[in-house]
Amino acid sequence: MKKERKNIFLLLSAKVISNIGDNFFDFSNNTWIASLGAKGQKILTIYQITESITGIVLNVFGGVFADNYNRKKIITITDLIAGVACLVLSIVYPTKFFVFAMILVNIILAILSSFRSPAYKSIIPNTVHKDKIVKVNSNLEICNQLVSVSSPVISLIAYKVFGIGGALLIDGISFLISALLNNCLQVIHKKSDENIRHIKNKIIKNIIEGIEYITNNSQVAILLIVSSAVNFFLAGYNYSFPFVNKAFGTGNSTYTILLVSQSLGGIIGGIISPKLTKNDSISHLLNLLTFCGLSIAGIYLLFQWYHSLLTVFVFMFLFHMLLTAYNIDFFSIIQTKVDDKYLGRVFSVVFTVAIIFMPIGTAVFSYYSKAYLVENYIIIGIGIIIVSIVTQVLSRFKGSK
Repeated sequence: MKKERKNIFLLLSAKVISNIGDNFFDFSNNTWIASLGAKGQKILTIYQITESITGIVLNVFGGVFADNYNRKKIITITDLIAGVACLVLSIVYPTKFFVFAMILVNIILAILSSFRSPAYKSIIPNTVHKDKIVKVNSNLEICNQLVSVSSPVISLIAYKVFGIGGALLIDGISFLISALLNNCLQVIHKKSDENIRHIKNKIIKNIIEGIEYITNNSQVAILLIVSSAVNFFLAGYNYSFPFVNKAFGTGNSTYTILLVSQSLGGIIGGIISPKLTKNDSISHLLNLLTFCGLSIAGIYLLFQWYHSLLTVFVFMFLFHMLLTAYNIDFFSIIQTKVDDKYLGRVFSVVFTVAIIFMPIGTAVFSYYSKAYLVENYIIIGIGIIIVSIVTQVLSRFKGSK
């Protein structure tokens, strides 16, 4: 019990500290890129597409390592490398190579995330008991959103005072502290580790085994397909959001205010998620996605009528509340139902399949639409609703056979 409490504290502390740095990094990068105007849209497209493609290519390999190597070491080493990369990038600014270096470091962070993310999600069942997994995931998300609530204002002040170089420095330090905390985790439920030299000849075999495990679990397979389609539209949301100041024309503080709205929605989503896990059916999760689509479409519809930032704030709050509840429930179901020896590979496929359409989505939205158009939000909302409803209809049709 004492080990578990310590592990929960370390998991939450490391997450909070690294998220503070990440929020500084994302806020400063998005603000700086958006300030470049039309050129910024092109840079943002390259920035997001290269990150997504890197994840697609390498996530499956990260899962193999998470299942065959020490998960704690993977998390610690990747955090250390990420910290050093951000510190180096902070030195490069403001040279003429900064844009290139920023994209390169973002790719490096995406590579590290491909190995870290499956290991991090997989180590939670090793460090806490099964009946605490949902609560831990919920608390992790609540902490993440609490940081997000406070960080926009702090990030805005830091950006104005220190600039993007200072934000990168903070991000680098946060990764290093996170690495130290994660290195103190104590495993409660052990997994068998295998020497890295013996993994080389088994990588393809391990990947195939993970895919076969998923295809034999129809519930997970359906959710992965849905996530892929939904993330096509979420890519459009991520592409459009940094330009909300221009889209809604409600002042320079719009971006910061709506970041707070997202975070508050995430906090409430984290709080209500444990109360919703009693019903872990596909239909339940798809209903959450349907309401996600309705809330994001509502942003466009009500803004056309009222031209009020308050309506945008409320519906963006609802969108992130429902999306957070969906994500927590989704990951908790996998962590509690998937065999531990396949967990890393399942998560690697989850991350790969979930982002498979994101670079396509970013490219499509950047080609056919402008990032600052309010119409993007109704397209995104309707797209999510259609994916959810079609999947529910097909699931019921299949079940009736």
